[in-house]
Amino acid sequence: MVEQLQLAVGSKLPDDRLREILRAYAARISVGELRRRTGLSRNTLYWHYGLIRERLVMTGYYSVYPAIQKADVDAYRHIKADLNRRRGLRDDNFGWHVSELTFWQDEPDPSLVLKHIHQIIRLTGPLGYDPVLSDVEMEILRAYIAFTGPEIVASIRERKTEGSDFEEEQLRDAVDAADDLYKRYLATRKRMLRGRSRLNTIQAR
Repeated sequence: MVEQLQLAVGSKLPDDRLREILRAYAARISVGELRRRTGLSRNTLYWHYGLIRERLVMTGYYSVYPAIQKADVDAYRHIKADLNRRRGLRDDNFGWHVSELTFWQDEPDPSLVLKHIHQIIRLTGPLGYDPVLSDVEMEILRAYIAFTGPEIVASIRERKTEGSDFEEEQLRDAVDAADDLYKRYLATRKRMLRGRSRLNTIQAR
């Protein structure tokens, strides 16, 4: 059975197209290439990519650089060429693009990033609106985001490990850290949802 997950509001695209855009974003497929594949307009694709980027920044999946502006572009030489190719850069969103491009410098596994994006949408609601989360929902989200970074690190180290004892030890440490944080996320989710259920029961009396 296919999971019914609402991906976006305000979009006229069917779910299969939205899922294709999510996959393309996670695989770092350019808007130009995706336009050739789908026939969708550049504006439509830029808009959807922007929704994904915004959600990943706002949830803390991407590290946030809020104070930087377009005039600071020379300070980011490692991604300057990519920044210069971006359209729609403004002082109020420049830090988002820096966050996104910096994240992708380590070439994380696209399938892992896609998994994270889907789960973030599950935890925060569809793209295209500003999520309003309860304290319980926010605590669960924080626990999940705390897990995603170490999982990506473990995945990258597993891919790049060449077999030395030191690298193998680093890989085991990274995997253990990710496993530990995932268990914490599950425990937090269980504890917070149990607490909310008890509160609802008391209020219903």
